[in-house]
Amino acid sequence: MLECDVHLSKDGVVVVSHDEDLARMCGPEFADKKVSDYNFKELPSFRRNFNLHLMAGTYYLKDEEEGRFTTLRELFEIAGGVFISIDLKETSNELCEKVAELVREFNRQDITFWGSMYAE
Repeated sequence: MLECDVHLSKDGVVVVSHDEDLARMCGPEFADKKVSDYNFKELPSFRRNFNLHLMAGTYYLKDEEEGRFTTLRELFEIAGGVFISIDLKETSNELCEKVAELVREFNRQDITFWGSMYAE
């Protein structure tokens, strides 16, 4: 099973990203900047290397890797029948509705688990 977190961009795109703050992935100049501060196509590229989140170490982008954020739509397009667990990282009815729409569009109701720690 694949696990991912999602946020909503300023223009309403569901973006796969663990961090809301862009600093770890994109550089210190993006401290206090959030996914929601940018339209999807305006999101900055990743740094060529960044610290891993759940374990010690650094990830180094390969030359062929673009270092850009992925949308949930893009993930569903390549995931096929892979089970996916999605954590909605913000309290947004719009985010909830958009994730539900994508799950239905890709007919993933039986292979996608999603929710949020926020009561709303």
